Amino acid sequence: MAITLNTFILFFLCCIMPISVCAEEKLSSPHILGTSMEQKITFDSLASEAESSTCSDNKIKIKFGVYIVNISDINFPKNEYHIKFWGWAVHNQKDLNTETGFEVSNAKTSPRFTNFFRTQYENESIIWDQFFVSTDIYQKWETRYYPFDSQQLKISIEPIEYESDDLILLPDKEESRLAPDLELNGWEITNFDIKRGVAVYYTTSGDPKAQNGSKSKYSKIDVYITIKRFGISTFSFLFIGMLMGSFLIVLTLISNIYNTGKEFIGGALVVSIGSQYIINSNLPTGATFGFSHTIGIVTFSGLALAAILTTFHNKLIVIMDQGAGSESVISSDMSDSSSKGATFQNYSRKDMAKKWLKISILLNWILLIVFILSHLYVNGYLMLNT
Repeated sequence: MAITLNTFILFFLCCIMPISVCAEEKLSSPHILGTSMEQKITFDSLASEAESSTCSDNKIKIKFGVYIVNISDINFPKNEYHIKFWGWAVHNQKDLNTETGFEVSNAKTSPRFTNFFRTQYENESIIWDQFFVSTDIYQKWETRYYPFDSQQLKISIEPIEYESDDLILLPDKEESRLAPDLELNGWEITNFDIKRGVAVYYTTSGDPKAQNGSKSKYSKIDVYITIKRFGISTFSFLFIGMLMGSFLIVLTLISNIYNTGKEFIGGALVVSIGSQYIINSNLPTGATFGFSHTIGIVTFSGLALAAILTTFHNKLIVIMDQGAGSESVISSDMSDSSSKGATFQNYSRKDMAKKWLKISILLNWILLIVFILSHLYVNGYLMLNT
C-alpha cells in the first residue's frame, strides 16, 4: 500500500511540475502580452500570420506598417528612386530601440529614422513607435518594354540585431497604404502591397563561435508599389528622331525607285543617331534587350541597306548618263573604226546598266516593303501587347 501511494504521489508530481513550469515561464516572459485588451490591440488583426505561441516561443512579435507620402526622382540611369514614408511599430518591448534597430536594406545609403517618438499604453505594456524615413532606394528596372513598361518598386525593412529566431515582423496590412494625394508625373500607380519575408545572409559575419557554413536569417517587411508608365507621351518625345530617320529612309528608297535623284541618307543618319543617344541616356547601363533596342536595330539596319542600294543605284545612273553622252558625240563620225568600237562598248555598258537598274529598283521595292512592315510590327504589335 505504501509503495502504491508513493508511486501515485511521484506520478502526480511528474505531471504537475512541467505544467507549472510552463505556466510560470508564460507569466514571467516579457514577450507575451499580459491582458486580453493588450492582446486585442496588438495581435488580433494578425492572428492568421502569427505563429502559434507555445511555452518555448520567446520570439518578439512586432506589428510593422508604413504610410507612403512621396515618391520622386525616378532615375533609370542610376537605378534609383527617392521615397518618403512614415513607419510605425507596435510591440511590448521597452528595451527595443526602434529608432536605431531597423534599416532599409535596399537603400543606397543607410537612412536615418527621424522624427521618432514613442507612446506607451496600458501601464506601458503596449508600445507604439513612430518615425519618418527619407532615402534613395536601389531599384533594378525592367526595361524590356520601355517606354511602355511597368515597374514594381520595393522597400525592404529588417532589424539590425535580432535574427528571425528572436524577432519576427508582422505586416500591418489594414493601416498601411499610400497617401491619397500621391502622384507620379508620367506614371500611374496600379497596386500597393505589404508582405512578410525573410532575409538570408550566407555568412557567419566572422562570429568565432558560429559553425562554418552557417547562415543568418532576419525577418523583414517588403513593401511593393506597382507603377505603369504613360508610354505614348514618352514614346512620342524620345522616339520622334528615330521615326523621322525612318521616314527619310522611306523617302530615299522611293526616290531610287522613281529615279528622282533625291536622297536623304545623311539627314536620316544624323537624326537616328541623335535619337538613339537620347534613348540610351534614359536607360541604365546594360539594360535588358527590348522594345527600344529592336526599333534601333530595325532603323539602323534599314539605314545601312538603303545607303548601299542608293550608292549602287547612283552608280548605275552615272554609267547610263555617260553612255548617252558618248553616243551623241560618236554618232557624228561613224567612219572611224575605233569610234565604232567605242560605240559598241558604250552600248554594252549601257545595256548592262539598264539590266542592273531594274534589279536595283526591285531591291529598293523589297527593302521598302520589308522596312515598313518591320516598323509596323515592332511599333504596333508591341504597343498593343504592352
